[in-house]
Amino acid sequence: MYSTITTTSKQVLVWALMFTLVLSVFPTTVADETDDEWFYDIGENVTDEDGDGSDDTIDIGYDPDTECDCDINITVYVDVYENGTVIDYLYDEHTINNGEYDWFSQDWTPEESGTFDFQVYMYDEWNNLEDYWNVTGIELEPMTGSADETINVDNMVGDYHDDGINNDMGMFAFVKNDAVEDVEISVEYFNGVIWTYYANGTTDDNGEFLIENATNGEYRWNAEYDGELLEEETVSYTEIDATTNLSHQLTIDDWDDAGDYDDFLAAIFEGNDTKDDGYVEVYDEDGDLYDSGNTDDDYYGYDVYVLYDVEEGNYTFNLYYEEDGELLQSGWLHSYGSSSTNYDEWFYDWDYDVYSNDTITIGYDP
Repeated sequence: MYSTITTTSKQVLVWALMFTLVLSVFPTTVADETDDEWFYDIGENVTDEDGDGSDDTIDIGYDPDTECDCDINITVYVDVYENGTVIDYLYDEHTINNGEYDWFSQDWTPEESGTFDFQVYMYDEWNNLEDYWNVTGIELEPMTGSADETINVDNMVGDYHDDGINNDMGMFAFVKNDAVEDVEISVEYFNGVIWTYYANGTTDDNGEFLIENATNGEYRWNAEYDGELLEEETVSYTEIDATTNLSHQLTIDDWDDAGDYDDFLAAIFEGNDTKDDGYVEVYDEDGDLYDSGNTDDDYYGYDVYVLYDVEEGNYTFNLYYEEDGELLQSGWLHSYGSSSTNYDEWFYDWDYDVYSNDTITIGYDP
């Protein structure tokens, strides 16, 4: 059984296909009031979170930067306007450093239907206005149902502290792109005879729980939130082998940049290269095979298995070194389905005929 919550943390978990996490940053200079800060990137995404066919939520995401090679505290305010009047506001505080990549977001849902404008302000820790952005004319409806707040916990084996050895494992808890803190992780190790306790802990404010320099072998783990197992009938499995130095993952994200968290992606790294003959099986809630295939899809130059636009629901998976080969990872994932109503449309084909009576007929297949 999956658990649901409402999250307020808005820092996106960013790992994509990179297996090295920067765990700490040591500032080389001291923050100064004269340093400039700005939005390196900012934009909005409008979605139908309750699935009733009407857009009900705007999510404003941004990557703030500073010219200082140091930690700077900023506050980002979002003022909500209707007919020129402020009707609501929200804000969040962040710590940024130089041009490092960060991605934060804040979302808002109205209580009544309307057309809204949003003005976004960035202030530094001395309350200086550093940057401004706005978006106007956003039509939103109130929610008629509940948003899907199911917690996913992804597992990735890799080199998280940059020693060149893929013997670290990370668990990453999130709702869509929102990190979830205080998810309890319990890990067991198979000693050749029985499963024994290995480690436990909770996810931090980035949704991360990391185990470094794990012993070679087989592990199983489960996740619990607020006293409830996130999946009662599935124990997740993962394997670490520093000899072969494999890293592997199977995660859910918005891999096609469509605004929906309904895409599964699996990758197996041997050194710096991805394997194109890894094998994946995905099963639906009834235990029926939903999809299977090799890690031979091209994703920005990486060989991966990718399954786009997975129907909303709960799934289990197996990730193998190769078809009929060694099991590297198994577990469960939840697809949130499609919530965006901003679909792409195009002319698949079109043509025209010109007749002698000065008439043109245009035909098309949309």
